[in-house]
Amino acid sequence: MPYELFLIAWLGVNLVFGALAAYLANTWGRDPFGWLLAGAVLGPMALIVLVVEQRRDGRKARPSLATAGSRARTIGEPNILIAVDGSSFSEQAVQYVVEHFGASLGEASVVGVLPVESAQGATMEEGSPRKDLLEEEIQRHLGTASSTLQKAGIACRSLVRFGDPANEILQLAREMEYDLIVVGRRGRGRAAKLLLGSVSEKLTKAAPCPVTVVG
Repeated sequence: MPYELFLIAWLGVNLVFGALAAYLANTWGRDPFGWLLAGAVLGPMALIVLVVEQRRDGRKARPSLATAGSRARTIGEPNILIAVDGSSFSEQAVQYVVEHFGASLGEASVVGVLPVESAQGATMEEGSPRKDLLEEEIQRHLGTASSTLQKAGIACRSLVRFGDPANEILQLAREMEYDLIVVGRRGRGRAAKLLLGSVSEKLTKAAPCPVTVVG
């Protein structure tokens, strides 16, 4: 009997830490389901690992790449950032900019952010084969978005970042002083509704400029 009570108490404590880890992971744009499971198994250790990873990712350099299609922005033009991930909702976000601004916009920026955990434990250091493949995937999504914008007469600046999606977009918005962020309501994958929903929600709450959520 004492053993059964201990087991129940242990599971209860771990579930509490699992729920807390899932909440924090969701807030930081990470996979809440994976951290809920980790917390249920590891208890407080999972929470410690999550916090350590978040701090480590925050200290990482944020690599970015601008395409040759960019140009100097005319004074008075809105400075717009579009977040894309290859989903139908991010395509709608690009189309929203085309329909509402058209060629009068002149230029827009598109950013693709690869969540850290999508690397599936692979190293994200420069020269990593896995990192190169993931960057190529992002570049394809950016290329599609850029093509749509350019056909509408809008020059495009493409940016690639690795890390927490919401935090990276917020950091970029502060660095580049964007006037508007346009993002899809949801993205790809089984947990897209929750994950992208949490990213767009965090952007609307913390962005230094207006945010339009499309979809």
